[in-house]
Amino acid sequence: MSQKQPFLFTQPVWIIGNGILGLSIAEYISRFSNKVNIISDENPLSGSYAAAANLATKGQLQGRQQHFQFKLDAKNLYPQWIYNLKKEINDKNVMDEVFRVGKGLDVFSFQEQRDIQYKRVYQETINKSPIQKLDKNKITYEDEMWIDAPFLLDLLIKCLKKRMVKFQNNKFNKETLDEIKKIAPYSTIIFCTGAWTKSLLENLNITLPISFQKAERLTIGSSFYTANKDNNSFLDKYVLIDHINDDTKLKFTLSGSQAKTWISSSTIKIKTLNYVEQNMVQLEEINKYLKNQAQNKLSTNSDFTIQTGLRVGYGHSELVLEEVFSSHFSGKMIVCCGAHKSGYLLAPLLGKAIISLKLGSDS
Repeated sequence: MSQKQPFLFTQPVWIIGNGILGLSIAEYISRFSNKVNIISDENPLSGSYAAAANLATKGQLQGRQQHFQFKLDAKNLYPQWIYNLKKEINDKNVMDEVFRVGKGLDVFSFQEQRDIQYKRVYQETINKSPIQKLDKNKITYEDEMWIDAPFLLDLLIKCLKKRMVKFQNNKFNKETLDEIKKIAPYSTIIFCTGAWTKSLLENLNITLPISFQKAERLTIGSSFYTANKDNNSFLDKYVLIDHINDDTKLKFTLSGSQAKTWISSSTIKIKTLNYVEQNMVQLEEINKYLKNQAQNKLSTNSDFTIQTGLRVGYGHSELVLEEVFSSHFSGKMIVCCGAHKSGYLLAPLLGKAIISLKLGSDS
């Protein structure tokens, strides 16, 4: 375990949710505290477990440069972060098979569509990640990244268990909160429950974050992967390749390594969590279409393993990180909610962001 910081966590920390947000925050806090607990009901529709984890920064707008810089800072930390985690548990996986850095490529159906996207993402003030036109229908991006999402989640869990972080497979509700109040009334609770956060807070009569007043974007989508049995070499040069069809909602992304290819697609907007089943038929039709498109690009008939999950965003916020309050709890409560795949891209910095709030410290 890393050397402790000047201020120490003197009270227990309870992290609700074991997706990428909860696990990465726990990883950072557990460097300085032996009182970290993770509670999760391991919902099968968890967005973190249905992500291909393309760590792309290309789609940022001029007005979101603060978020863009935050992502760039996190990306700079990623290689060493993964290396340190692997070293801690003596993981023998080859880095290039689970984490890659390189160019990204967008492929459009026609030039006009390409030029619209180029104008949208180009930023003169940010020259760390050059964006260039290629041929008549392509855009290339520098310094993109990809990570095998299930590998990272498993890696974090192994490290946390080695550090004696306590895991509880349990649904968080009023009874759970009452139990925490009894055993550790001044502890810190961090909600990392994604699409279920809003309804959970409402059921517990906890104030909602100010960011939740923005338009909620609740979606359900899929990622699927296949082993590269044919040793397809399309990923030799590019870390991730977006194929944007005439209907941009049917775009799909190829990413991965020479051992495994991931295909991720655009998501379907849904009204509330109660509308998930009604949208599954539409999602299955889209997945069937994208699977056929991907197989044609890969020239393979290999079987795909599919994962489907829920994602949520509020306005154009890349990250919701706010303290919330309850008149029935004396400790601190924090909500951490990432927009779509931002949780993966920001993962190395999330714990530090939480620490900056001095949760549970004496200072």
